[in-house]
Amino acid sequence: MKQIVQKKNILICGSGIAGPTLAFWLAKQGHKVTVVERASSLRLTGQTVDIRDEGRDVVERMGLLKDILELMTNEEGLRFVDSKNIIQAEYPSAGGKKSFVTDIEILRADLSTLLLKSTQDDVEYIFGDYVTSCHENEAEVVVNFKNHAQRTFDLMMIAEGMRSSTRELVFGKVPVHHIGLYTAYFAMPYQSQDGTWVRWSNCTGGKSILLRPDQGRSTRAYLYIRSSKRGIDLTGRSAVNSFIKNIFSTDGWEAPRILEELDKTDDIFFEDLGQIRMDSWSRGRVVLLGDAAYCATPVSGMGTTLSIVGAYILAKSLLTSEDHHAAYKAYEQKMRPYVQQAQSIKPWTIRLEQPSTKLGIALFYKWKRLEKTKLMQFLMSPFGPKREHVDFLGAPIVYDTDITCAPEKSTL
Repeated sequence: MKQIVQKKNILICGSGIAGPTLAFWLAKQGHKVTVVERASSLRLTGQTVDIRDEGRDVVERMGLLKDILELMTNEEGLRFVDSKNIIQAEYPSAGGKKSFVTDIEILRADLSTLLLKSTQDDVEYIFGDYVTSCHENEAEVVVNFKNHAQRTFDLMMIAEGMRSSTRELVFGKVPVHHIGLYTAYFAMPYQSQDGTWVRWSNCTGGKSILLRPDQGRSTRAYLYIRSSKRGIDLTGRSAVNSFIKNIFSTDGWEAPRILEELDKTDDIFFEDLGQIRMDSWSRGRVVLLGDAAYCATPVSGMGTTLSIVGAYILAKSLLTSEDHHAAYKAYEQKMRPYVQQAQSIKPWTIRLEQPSTKLGIALFYKWKRLEKTKLMQFLMSPFGPKREHVDFLGAPIVYDTDITCAPEKSTL
C-alpha cells in the first residue's frame, strides 16, 4: 500500500468517540492534531455502547482491545419480562450484529476515557470552546473560536453529534429523519434484582423499559416512547421529566422505581431518535464523520461502530492520497454502503417492538419466543440482512518507525 505522510495541521471538532479515534490514527501518521470540545470536560455519563465486528477489528489494531475487554459490562444476555417480572423470552449473549448483547458492551464513559488516555500525549485537547465561524482559502481553513484567538488549519474534521452546530456553519441546515421514537436514559443505583441480564419489559401505549446492569456499579434505565409528536426533547428538563412521569405514571414492573430516581439524577439524556442522511460528507477542506455525518440512531446498535470504523477509513484514506479531495472521496466511497446498511431500519419494526395494547405485547413476546427457535431461524433466513464477504478494512495500517508526533502546546 502506497503511504504518503505529508504532515498537516488538523482540527477535529468533537471529543466523543469518532473524534479521539480519528485523532489516534492521524497522530500516528505524524500530523499535528487539535481536538476542540464544547463541553468543559470529558463527558463521563451516557449509555452502554456496542462495538461490533469491524469496530472490534479497529480497536484491536489500535492496541486497545485488551483494555476494552477488561472494562466490559459482562451482560449475560437479554430477557423479555412481563409486568410481573416473569421471563417471556431469553437471548443469551452471542455476539455479532444479530445479537442485542454483542461481543463488546462497554460504558460510553469508560470508552471515552480510554480513548483520551491513549491520545492525550500526542494530541492537543481544548475543552470549553467551539468554532463560531470558518472560511477557506487556497491553502488553509481559517477558524474563529468562541473563547480563543483565530487559528488556521490545513484540514478541519467535524465529529460532533446528530445536531452538530459546527456542521451547520459549513453545510447549512441538515434535516433529521426521525423514526418516531423518543428515548431517555440515565444511571440509577444497582439493586440485587437487576442481576447480570438486560431486562426488557413492554408497557401499553407504545412504550418499553430496559434495565442494563454494569458490573454492579449502577443500572442504566432506558425508556422508549413511540410518538408522532416532534419537539418534546426541546422543551427543557422540567417539561421532559413531567412528560416521562405522565407517560409511565400507571405502569408497573420497575416503572415506579425509575420515576422515583428520575428527579435525583443529573445525567439524564432525552432524545427524539433520528438519522442523518447527506449526499456528501465533505466540502472543500472540511469533512464529516460519526453522528454528524451518518447517525444511524441507537436502535441500530451500530452508532459506536460506525464512528470507530469511519475514523479508521478516513485516516487510512488520508495516508494513501496526496490530495485531501481524493482522500475524502475514497473515504466516502468505502463507508457509504456500510452506513446505508446500518441505517436500514424498517419503520414497522418500531411499532412491532413498542406495541400499543396488551394483546400486541403478548403477541410480541410470543414472536420473540418463536424467533429463537431453529425452525423459525431457518424460515426467516431468506429475509435476513445479506452482507457481502469482503475485506472491508483491508490490511492494517503500518507506519514507518521514524514517524513521531509531538504537537506544540496550545496557542489558543
